[in-house]
Amino acid sequence: MCGVLFWFAPEAEETAPVAEVEVVARPLDAKVKLTLPSGEQVALDKTGDTGLDLGNAVAKDGRLVYKAGGEAVAEEQWSRVETGVGGDYCLQLSDGTRVWLNATSRLDYPVNFLRRERMVRLVGEAYFEVAKDASRPFIVEANGVRTRVLGTSFNIQAYDDESDVRTALVTGRVQVSLPGGTKAVDLTPGREAVWVKGSSGLSVHVVDVAKVTAWRHGQFLFDNESLEVVTRMLSRWYGVQFVYDGDVHGQHTFSGRLSKDWPLERALEMITLAGGPRFSREGDVVHVME
Repeated sequence: MCGVLFWFAPEAEETAPVAEVEVVARPLDAKVKLTLPSGEQVALDKTGDTGLDLGNAVAKDGRLVYKAGGEAVAEEQWSRVETGVGGDYCLQLSDGTRVWLNATSRLDYPVNFLRRERMVRLVGEAYFEVAKDASRPFIVEANGVRTRVLGTSFNIQAYDDESDVRTALVTGRVQVSLPGGTKAVDLTPGREAVWVKGSSGLSVHVVDVAKVTAWRHGQFLFDNESLEVVTRMLSRWYGVQFVYDGDVHGQHTFSGRLSKDWPLERALEMITLAGGPRFSREGDVVHVME
């Protein structure tokens, strides 16, 4: 059974002055949080209208921007930005590279890049626009997959609860490889490299980059996706667990758009109206029924 649904959501912009803010050493309950090299944490989603001034970086208008250069240090100092359920965020690294993190993701990165390779580590999903530097390649390590670029834009999906890791190229050129000396693959725009976890090689496929990157523009975009794929994506954003009652698996596929600004109930109603199953919510558990 196939359902079709369509929705377009406009993006909004806000401006805010910048002010000093206190960091804390205790763990934070926040949708988006920054962990500094000292271990202190900052709630990036709770800045209100004042913004954040951290000395070497400024958080304003929903993004964290690092200053080029900065204080001279002998070794790289690493920070982490992580998003929780229903959180996404944009940051600009000290080399000018911009990164958009999807929900339930984390990025570890040096505050300043001091080595010949600009290395970052990702768990979850992120879209990268890499600043060009021919002398220092940019490398993303994500759940066992290594992506090497000089300057380009691409999306990596590397969630722990997915069976594969996907690298989709939007512009430029990237090289994707696995540990252990396996042969690397070169991607051209509109193609993605897929590694099935536990396998020994990568496969390359044509991909719709608009679909892959729709999350960055506040949308879920499905193209003949299984119900399991749809519910996993909704689970990460809304923080609920889907439980299948009866033999529902594998009976539905979906195509179309949902807005991430919708309440969960509206999204589920649209899926049902498009020919999908019924849903019943009990707190953080959603039952899927025929």
